Amino acid sequence: MTIHSGQADKSKETLPILVVDDDIATLQGLQMVLILEGYQVAIARDGREALQEVMRNQYGLIILDSDMPVMTGSEFIKAYDKAPGSHAPVIICSGRTREIKDVLPPFVKAEILKPIEISELIALVQQQYIIA
Repeated sequence: MTIHSGQADKSKETLPILVVDDDIATLQGLQMVLILEGYQVAIARDGREALQEVMRNQYGLIILDSDMPVMTGSEFIKAYDKAPGSHAPVIICSGRTREIKDVLPPFVKAEILKPIEISELIALVQQQYIIA
């Protein structure tokens, strides 16, 4: 896990955003955009790594890819839902729409399609982000 922080005031007293994606270009692109928006950003490359992170650290938001090796986004959500304590809001990023909507826990706040429209993502981040 790597945490980077932007220059804006948001990064000083806020929780980091955890970005989870197995595609390095997507991971780095989202990280850069969020840092430029002033957020602290931590990254994980699959659901298992993300689950380890949320057990050790508190996050203000999780941006989660749905299709990853090792542990998929759905598997992460199921495991995270069973974890004790409060849960950060989750935005799921998916390459396809789900034909049958899974019953998702209340901490899953939104799903956006890839390729990600940056303005849509930033609007969702601003709506769902938890300030420490």
